[in-house]
Amino acid sequence: MMPDALFPLSRSLFHERYRTVAEDKIVAMLKLAGWAYERDDPNIEPRARAALQRWVDLGLPCRISDQDERLFDPAEVWATMKRLGREGDPYLLDHYTATGRRLVSDLAASATPNGPFSFEIHRTFHLSGALSGRPLRLRLPLPLEQFHGQRSVELLGQGSDPNAAVVLANRIELRHAGVGGPVTWAARLGFSAPLDQATGENRDIYLRPRDGAVVVSKRVHDLALGLAGQGSTVAQAVRGFWIFMIERFTCIPIHYDQIDPAAPCDRVLDTGAYDCRLGAALFVALCRARGIPARIVGGYVLYRRAPTHHFWAEYWCSEAGWTPVDFLGWDLSGGGDDPIWRDRFFGQIDARLVTELLPLAFTGAPGVPIPERWHLLQTATGDGVEIALTGLDGRPVYSDLIRLLDN
Repeated sequence: MMPDALFPLSRSLFHERYRTVAEDKIVAMLKLAGWAYERDDPNIEPRARAALQRWVDLGLPCRISDQDERLFDPAEVWATMKRLGREGDPYLLDHYTATGRRLVSDLAASATPNGPFSFEIHRTFHLSGALSGRPLRLRLPLPLEQFHGQRSVELLGQGSDPNAAVVLANRIELRHAGVGGPVTWAARLGFSAPLDQATGENRDIYLRPRDGAVVVSKRVHDLALGLAGQGSTVAQAVRGFWIFMIERFTCIPIHYDQIDPAAPCDRVLDTGAYDCRLGAALFVALCRARGIPARIVGGYVLYRRAPTHHFWAEYWCSEAGWTPVDFLGWDLSGGGDDPIWRDRFFGQIDARLVTELLPLAFTGAPGVPIPERWHLLQTATGDGVEIALTGLDGRPVYSDLIRLLDN
């Protein structure tokens, strides 16, 4: 078993101000993550509540509202679950990791693991935070033409003029007056697995030392040199970065108000934690520090019982072209112990819906104002998954209902 040098994580990650999510929503989150295949079973909710209570008894903080309701920070819940799981708590391996492995295995074993896929997204924009009367440009993600080639897009607009929609290479933009109640737009998308990316555009852009969340600070540069010296091959370097990041960090939700835009990867090194976007950013920064072209890719994993938005990384290898790396391996291996599952997405991934190739292709902000501090929760709803961004004051910002359809 590898050492848990960075458990517990930096205390600066957590604060009482983030404990604003009601217990019922936390339980719903745990049900999907640990029992995605049994989520309609009425016996699952008591088991999820029992797991949460066990963690509270072992030190998970919560806050009591004026209505005597327990409130939690989802990031703190995930960090506690993973720490206690490494100490033997059963939820991590028996439910969270087991569910993840089953989702991956089921897609690989399906009759058409590379598609075609039919994916539906319903995005609800809450306009209460917008300036009254100020026009908005609302956005929905689309399969990136550069990756997927031929695709189909069927708009399912609700409450707005469909003529206001503009279909671009990787997103739909919807013009709205910015007044009224919530607005829901939807699209049904058809696509297959990404095209071969063995060749591509000028790769010099993917060596930039400063590129959004990718910032090659002196600290990152020195770390990359320590992990992979001047004589290292590309294969040796990326393997060293991979092992370092799997063994030394934990993937949990991140509070982005804590991130310094001037050095976001340094914050990862300080705290021992990243989400999928910042994990990809640190890997990309390490690669660029050693002269290896690398980039962040965004989109959705296509697991029928639990699809979700996700980021991963790619580096350029002259023998194989753009090569993917995804730190889901920590979760799939229960913390890195199982080398087969740890490396499942090192050098290869399953079929994904690709919507972003940073920095050249991006969906952009959803179009409604995002508060400084927020939570992002994923729960099951009907035959799909809801991903909701909510301010710490409980005000909804936007939510996505996503689902995979039978072809």
